[in-house]
Amino acid sequence: MHVLHMKFQIVFENSGDSIPFSAVYNHDLLEHFINHVDSVSKNKFLCHEFASKASRLIDGVKKNFGKTNEILPKLIDQEFKLPDRDVEYLDQDFLNRSHWHWVKTQAVDLNIDHMRFSKNKDLSEIGARLHDMYPDEIRIIKLAEAMIKLGYIDAYEEVNMSSHRLEKYLFNRLEFVADNRYAVFDNPFVNTMTTNQDVVNFYFGYTYVGRQAYDKFVCYDTNLDYDDHYNYEQLELTFHMNLEKPQTIPFSKEFVTWCNRHNIKPVGIQIPIGNIDNLEENLFKFRSMTWHNLNAGNSATLQLT
Repeated sequence: MHVLHMKFQIVFENSGDSIPFSAVYNHDLLEHFINHVDSVSKNKFLCHEFASKASRLIDGVKKNFGKTNEILPKLIDQEFKLPDRDVEYLDQDFLNRSHWHWVKTQAVDLNIDHMRFSKNKDLSEIGARLHDMYPDEIRIIKLAEAMIKLGYIDAYEEVNMSSHRLEKYLFNRLEFVADNRYAVFDNPFVNTMTTNQDVVNFYFGYTYVGRQAYDKFVCYDTNLDYDDHYNYEQLELTFHMNLEKPQTIPFSKEFVTWCNRHNIKPVGIQIPIGNIDNLEENLFKFRSMTWHNLNAGNSATLQLT
């Protein structure tokens, strides 16, 4: 049944929190998947590690911001603002603002003489230390140079890098797995389904053995010498979700030409399904919801709405 704008949701047990989606591809396949997992009593999916790793990355950001803030206010009367609660580190505006602030500090010049003759005791002491570390002809240095001399450069650079690591991880795919995930079942839509390179928020990703056509193409099995094919003829009891901004990305003309030459259907490394409704306006809401539920070990079910 192909229904335009089919709606479905992920619902977390215990909390009852839900994430709403609109299907944009493969409506029939989605309905078939949900009906199957319901029929075998496997509509209960867990996502391992995400919350614990996100928490470790948050701790890294807190550590580096805190260490840098020991010296930054003394040097330039600024500090990196730290959220009050761990969950607020998941706020993209916090990450964007922190990155902007860090970049701006890279352009800050420090005058060693102005510092050592300052009436501010902390600043004058730092200026005196820097004076002893530089020849008299070098009076103007960048903030990062001072951080090197004062022993704070690792934490200062990690303000940027640890924030990026957290940010990148928050955009990673989340793999939800049912019990006995490899109890595969036939995909009746294997010849009619849509695959592409789109960024979508819900999809069936590659986790089974074998190579899809696209994987064959990029890995130089150019003449299809090996028959280790897997083009989603069967489906696992898994699905994937991410919180990236959706994008439409068609197959390359080179890949399509290659498929036509071999008379095979272009099949990518995912079966795209749909996107989260109003994701941009609710990004922090859905990030924090996902983090809290997975941290609590709550499973998720799929429901058509």
